[in-house]
Amino acid sequence: MNQKSSRPLGSDQKGSLAGLKQSTPPKSNLLPFEQIISTLDEDTLKIEIINEEIVTIPTTSIDNPYTPQRYVYTKEMIQQMASSLLKEGDGDALKGQLQPIIVTNSSTCLDRFEVVDGLTRLMAFKDHHLSKFIKAIVRKNLSPVERFRVGHMSNLQRNAPTDFDLGMVYADTLAKDIYPTESALAADMQISKSKLHGYLSFSKLPAEVRELISESASCFTYNEASRLLSLSNKANIDYVLNIAKRIANGSLTFSKLNKIVSNFENDDIKPSRVRRDTRNILDLGKIKFGNGRLQLDLEGISDETLKLLAQQIENLVTSAIKENNEKH
Repeated sequence: MNQKSSRPLGSDQKGSLAGLKQSTPPKSNLLPFEQIISTLDEDTLKIEIINEEIVTIPTTSIDNPYTPQRYVYTKEMIQQMASSLLKEGDGDALKGQLQPIIVTNSSTCLDRFEVVDGLTRLMAFKDHHLSKFIKAIVRKNLSPVERFRVGHMSNLQRNAPTDFDLGMVYADTLAKDIYPTESALAADMQISKSKLHGYLSFSKLPAEVRELISESASCFTYNEASRLLSLSNKANIDYVLNIAKRIANGSLTFSKLNKIVSNFENDDIKPSRVRRDTRNILDLGKIKFGNGRLQLDLEGISDETLKLLAQQIENLVTSAIKENNEKH
């Protein structure tokens, strides 16, 4: 996860939230895990919860997900969430939290949780000190695949991530062996392997290019990432960065990008040898022509005859060119 300088509200930010107050920590009403039963429907990739309850959990007891649903969480994104929670609750963020986050019990520590869905809300509560508690639904003993799937499907339905986010997150799940193969990941995400490869192109780009893309992620599709990756294998980094900047500012369309990359790819293909026509002239030599060239190679001719021949050839070539130009 690449979090870009998220921090608590400064004095200038607090002014815009004047009159808003932190929520009063409620009495703990954590439910024992035995009262929370979760079942997973493998076919529809949906979670069905029996006797599901919303509880309040101390934010300090909740850890970030093993694999976040987004690669970039900007400070603007988190501050916007904090402002929305406070506004909705009339100054009380906990009251303004209409949708609980989803957590599961930690696999390493009995008294801790891991957020499955709702990281932006959790970061808003923590970074801006909105409340010591947050509303949550606990789903017991989710596997790494189930944790990722639940959060991923929720994000797609609520606020779709960018192609860049998806590509970097998919690469992260493979690097952490959450999915054993690309085929398994593609099948679970219900996308084709070719589309997955396009998403994964983001993670294979040079670090400088990825950093530039992260600042304007919504401007890049997985198709453009795939072509940029091909370009980066043939052009120097400065050229690739310049092309990426043009995509980010909207001055380079995909069709133009595709043409640029194709030109680089075609440079690696050696042109086929063009056959040249050769004709013998008596026993004096040969005349060759083809591929835009004409070559006359004669021997055993006197200088006087060569001078006359050269003049006649010049006159003939000049006349032929003029006649051809007049026709066109």
